[in-house]
This record gives sequence, structure tokens and C-alpha cells, in this order.
Amino acid sequence: MKAPKLQTDDLINTINGIVWEAQIQPILFTYISPQTLDILGYSSEDWLHEGFWESKIHPSDRDFTLRYFLKHAKEGINHSFEFRMFDINGAIKWLNNVVSVVESKNRLIARGVMTDITEKKNIQTERDRNRYKLSKIMDRSLDVICTIDKDGRFEDMSAASLDLWGYHPDEMKGRPFMDFVHTEDHPKTAHAAEAIMNGQNMTIFENRYIKKDGTEVPIIWSAKWDFLDELMYCVAKDGTDKKNSEIQTEIRLQVVDIFSKNRQLKVAYEATLKVILAYLKLDYAEIWTSSIDGKSLILSAFMGPDQIIPENEFRPVDGNKGLMAEVYRKRKPIHIIDLKTGNNLLRKEFAISHNLEGAVAYPIDFEEKVIAVMVFSAIGRPIDLQSIPKLEKDLLNQLGAMIKRKQAEYELNQFFDLTSDLLCIAGFDGYFKKVNPAFETILGYSQEEMLARPYLEFTPEEDKETLLGILSDLAMGQSYARYETRFITKSGNTIWLSWTATPVPEEGLIYASAKDISDAKAAENQLLELNDFLKEQSKQLADSNAELEQFAYIASHDLQEPLRMVTGFLHQLEKKYENQLDEKALKYIHFATDGAKRMRQIIHDLLEYSRVGRSNVAKETINLNEMMMELSKIFQPTLEEKQALLTWDKLPEIHATKSGMFQLLQNLISNGFKYQETNNHPIVHVSCEDLKSHWQITVRDNGIGIAKEHQKKVFEIFQRLHTKEKYTGNGIGLAICKKIVEAAGGYITVESEEGKGSAFNFTVKKQ
Repeated sequence: MKAPKLQTDDLINTINGIVWEAQIQPILFTYISPQTLDILGYSSEDWLHEGFWESKIHPSDRDFTLRYFLKHAKEGINHSFEFRMFDINGAIKWLNNVVSVVESKNRLIARGVMTDITEKKNIQTERDRNRYKLSKIMDRSLDVICTIDKDGRFEDMSAASLDLWGYHPDEMKGRPFMDFVHTEDHPKTAHAAEAIMNGQNMTIFENRYIKKDGTEVPIIWSAKWDFLDELMYCVAKDGTDKKNSEIQTEIRLQVVDIFSKNRQLKVAYEATLKVILAYLKLDYAEIWTSSIDGKSLILSAFMGPDQIIPENEFRPVDGNKGLMAEVYRKRKPIHIIDLKTGNNLLRKEFAISHNLEGAVAYPIDFEEKVIAVMVFSAIGRPIDLQSIPKLEKDLLNQLGAMIKRKQAEYELNQFFDLTSDLLCIAGFDGYFKKVNPAFETILGYSQEEMLARPYLEFTPEEDKETLLGILSDLAMGQSYARYETRFITKSGNTIWLSWTATPVPEEGLIYASAKDISDAKAAENQLLELNDFLKEQSKQLADSNAELEQFAYIASHDLQEPLRMVTGFLHQLEKKYENQLDEKALKYIHFATDGAKRMRQIIHDLLEYSRVGRSNVAKETINLNEMMMELSKIFQPTLEEKQALLTWDKLPEIHATKSGMFQLLQNLISNGFKYQETNNHPIVHVSCEDLKSHWQITVRDNGIGIAKEHQKKVFEIFQRLHTKEKYTGNGIGLAICKKIVEAAGGYITVESEEGKGSAFNFTVKKQ
């Protein structure tokens, strides 16, 4: 009996699944094959416990699985079902359970095999997911996306088939794809389909399809065979634009060649218009380019029959009329059915005289700005936009870039050729690569001579070492600005050049400019000589001034003592002989005494004048309001005696020498009280104005004023405008004021009119 059992075990072990046997009600497994350990990780003994299987079934599948199993088992019906079960690690396994119901010992039992179908289920799930994604893509794609089965029939078809072929997807599903292929393309299409089904991916295959309306359309296919699904996945594109695109690619290459070979912009424009005219099969073309300020479009070139020659014209881009302004404003192509009758057009007479009818205008952009407009016209016929190719945006954008680059080159060449400065491109190999005409003008060498000789040959021998050092720095990437070298002209003279140079080491080039500074160098040498001369003169003048100031200071002191003696003796003479002298003698003594007093005051003022600017008194912060309070106390007797008025606005704090500022204000206020008409009540007002870097202080009075012709000389020393009998003084006060202000870095002026008072303005630097 053991041999048959061993054979049965061996047979069970060969089965790729879990062999089992179980009672039906209640469900109790009585046998589980060892494969349970490999598939689920559970031992056979684990299954023998009541409720074990039920507890491991996925909760979402548990109710259906148990009801389905029990229903069929109780009825004795063989059956199968799929369910999910957790393995020992908690992972989900898909199992297919094939169940046989047999009678044993007068009761029904179930036997079966559970097979692991997890991998198959995952593949199916992924396939379903991909099909869902594909359906979404197919619904949204502008290209036709479809699948073809192994029999060559369309299975799935995207909605784009309606636009491309005129067929609704349902009209094509189930039909052989060859039904729609142009008869002449059947052989190559069949050959391509066979190759694809044999595993060859096809990225670009072209054939022609017949649309529902009977017309043909070129199609570009990409296709791949899926051996698992046994389907050909295909993408079909409309190939109508492909030919136009290929031609426009050729035009783009021609445009690059045209702009590269032609230095003149007009020639490049004309050649470009000629190429595009031939492609569009139209008759006349113009190109209008933006002015340098971007405010207008200028007719730059035209191409067409010899008899059509337009006038030079321009159009403001912000105008309300005209085709150019409209294209510029809208930044999109504009189609004109008839130039002779179109509204808002400015050149109707030109169109009528040359029988220009249809037209299409294209804007040419560069960096989001319209820089040109091309207009193409047909003679004697309208233009059907469906019958002519549309210029691609790539072509127009490239043309915009080429125009902008050519304009920049042209402008650069104009600067290069016309500037009076020397401009060049030099190589680290020691030779000039390009020089502008200024080299010939300034140095006398032709451009050919400059390019043929090493540039060191143009340098004096004693300057070569310095130049080699500069070239070494340039080779390391260091730029130079305003370095000066000497060059030898063709006539043998030496001139000075000031260079600015920028290296581009990766290109082995130096971009440089130079100015002829020979005259400046000569002037500089003269200036240095003059500067040395002025330094010597300044020293001599300073020495002389010092001697004069010392003399004035000493003389002033030495003169005061004799004057005191003269004054003293005159007083003694008058006192002792007063009764013995007649009136005339006493008058002479009075004249002499008064003259001595005035001489002493002049000496005192001269001493003050010489001191201004020589003092080393430090500047300090001065509150002018407090200073005005002090001055008002000093002038209190004058205010009471003359019934005068002294007022001031709110004044700032300033940075100056206190004694100088006090003397300055005292002198100006004193003059305001002094120079008044008899019986007039003096009024003096002090105000201030903020001049950003300075304060301007104004002392204004209501006195007699100063005639215009005398205003310039009132600040000169010893200048008096009135006799001493009418107004006392010696003509030094305002000169002292001027010297105080100028010593502090300011200036003083007067505004006055005779009989209407004066206003003295002086400035003080802010701290």
C-alpha cells in the first residue's frame, strides 16, 4: 500500500499549484500539498485549523468567494473561481481555484488545485491601465492614433480621423486599412506592414490615403507591432505641410547664404524677396524695415517686373491708416483681397497703375518686436490663401534674426569705417587681423601693410619691452584701459596713442581702440612746465605776501605809538594854551586831533583787515539766533537813539569761526543803521535760505541804497561813496566782510537800489 501512496505524492509534487481536499460544511481542509509553502509561505499544518482559509482571503473578495464556493459545492457542481489571498508576509496573491465535488462515505467533499496567477493578473491590470491611457491620448491627439490587428483591420481609431480623412472612427473600425490606401501605394504599404509585424519599428513611412470626399492626402506613419497584444500601434500625421516645410527649409538655407555673402543690406533684401516670390508663385514683393528709433517703417527693397518702381516711402507705425501700420499693430499676417478697393489703404493709386490686386503681408519679429514687414502681391488676380503655401513662423523668425544681425553688422561696419579713432582686431600671433581706415589716415600705412607686418615693428625699440608685458597680461585675460604707447608713422615720425584693449583668449584675439593723443601729450608737457613755473611763482608770491602781512602788522603797531603821542600833545597844547589861542588856532588844533584819531582808526582797521584769514582759530558750531541776541544788546543804545528796529527769522546753526561771523554780522548791521536819511527810522532784518550745500544769510536794510554803478566796488578797500562829514567811516568795513566770507569758502554780494535800501547776501558752507 505504500508504493501507490508514494507514487501519488510524486505526482502531486509535479503539479504547479496547491493540491487540496476539504470538508464542505463546515469548511475544514483535510489535506494541503507542500506547494503551499513555496506559493504562500504557510505550512500544510496551518491549513488544517478551522477558519484558517477564510481568515486569509482578501476582505473585498471574502464574501463572494465563500458564497460562490459553498453554493456550488453543496449542489455537487464542479466549478472554478479567482480570488485574492494574503501570503505569510502580508502580500496579496491572486489564485485560481479549480474545484471538483465528489461523494465520499455518503457525504460530499471538495478537492481542487489553487494556481498562482498573480503575475498574469498584474500584466492584465497594467495592460488595462495602458489601454485607458491610450484611449485618453487618442481622444485628445491632433494626429490619428489607431491600432491594427493581425488581419490588417482597424481595431481602435482616434477622433482625429474625422479631420484627417473625413471618416468618423466608427466608419473605419473593423475595415481593412488597405481599403483606404491609394492604389499606387498598395505594394510598398503591404511590404511595410509585413516588416512591422515581423518586429521592425517604422518611424517614418509615407503613403497616400483616399479621403471620404475622394481627394488624396499624404500621410506620414509611425508604427510598432506589439507581440503580446498582437496589435500594430500606429500614429498618422498629415503630410501636406511636409513638402512645404522641406522647401522652406531650403529657403532658410538660401537666406543664410544670401545674408552671409552680401554686405549691402539692400542687395540681401532683394535676393531674399526673389527666392520667396518664386516659392509663393506671386509677382511683386516689398520689404519695409523699422527705423532706428522704431517709430516708422521704411521701404527698403522691392522685387518684381522692371516697370514697377515704387517711390521711397515710410510709414509711422502708430498711424491709423495703411497696411504697414495694421500689420505692425496686429503682429499677424494680413490678407488683402484687392489692393485697389480695400479700405484703410494708402497706396491705391500705385496698386491701380500697376494692376496689383491680391496681397498678403507678413510681420517679421525679433525678440517680440516687429522689425520688418514683407508684402507679396499678385498682378491682375486675387490671392487664394488656400492655394499658396503659408510662410512658416520659423522662416520668418530666422529672417528676423538675419535682418537684425545684418543691420547690426552694417551699423558696426559704419562705425568701424567712419570713426576717426583707430579700431582693430589683433592676434596673439603678433599680427593685426583687421584695421579700420583711420590707421591709414593717422599712421600713413595702407591696410595691407598693417596686416602684413608684425605690430611690434611699428613700436619704438625702447617701448617694446613695455608692450610685450602688456601683451602677456592680455594673453592671461586681463583687459587694459587707456594705456599709452608710441607708434612710428610711415613718414618716420613718432606719435602717442592711448589704447583700450579687451582680449578673448579662447579665440586668440584682442579687440582694441586707440586715440591719437600726440597733441594732448605736447600740451601735457607744456602744462607740466607751466605748473612748475606757477609753483615757483606761487612760492615767491606767498613769501612776498607773508613779508607784506608782517610789514603791515609791524607798521600798524609802530605807527600807533607816535599817533598817541601826537594826540596827547595836542590835548595838552589845547588845555594849557586854551585861553591864549584865538579861535582859528583852536580850530587847527581840533583838525589835527580829529585827523590823528581817524588815522588811528584807519591803522586799527588795517590791522583787523590783515588779521582776517591769518588766524588759526578753529571753526565751531554757532547758533546764529543766540548770536543775534548778543548783537541786539550791543546795538541797544543805537536802537533807542534812532528809534531803529533789528529783527531776524529763525536762523540755522552753522560751522564757522565765531569771532569772524560776529564781526561780519556786526559790520553789516552797523552799516544798515548808519547809512540812513535824516529822521528815517532804520530797520534791519536778517534772514536765511537753504541752498543745499550752503546757507545764504541776508542782511537787509531800509537805508539810502547804493547806485548800480558803485555796487561792484563797495567791497574794495578804502572805497567810500560819501563824504566823512555826512557818514563817518574809512571804507574798510565791507572789505573786511568780503575777506571774512571768502576765507571761509563763501562769497558775498549786494542787491540795492538808491533810496530803497540794500540787501547783503553771503554764503556759509554746511558742515
